[in-house]
Amino acid sequence: MSLTNLTFERGTAQLTRNPKLANLTIETVNLNGNNNFKDLLLPVDSMSNLSVFYESVLTRLELPPQAVNYTDFSFTVNSCRNLNLSSQFATNADGTIRQTWYWPQKDMSDIDIEGNIATPFL
Repeated sequence: MSLTNLTFERGTAQLTRNPKLANLTIETVNLNGNNNFKDLLLPVDSMSNLSVFYESVLTRLELPPQAVNYTDFSFTVNSCRNLNLSSQFATNADGTIRQTWYWPQKDMSDIDIEGNIATPFL
């Protein structure tokens, strides 16, 4: 499946990918504020733009391992006071550590982060 734009606004709480969906390509994903995501996994095989604005509840963004193959990727975060960008890893309830963020290994076009960020995230 291929989408040009997927925008979440005002109240969305969860995103779940159908396990039967073999491939999901979304050119642009926008989180435009006042949603109810706390931890958000974006299960997208290919994406070019991720913009996150005014998400006060959001604490963690997760990209799948396929994100290393994203090309010409742009990432923007603004006014997300609880978003934790301190590490690429998280601890599961059982104490094991898992990687939650994968940086694209090919060309990136833009990174614009306004907020708290720590070196281990980079």
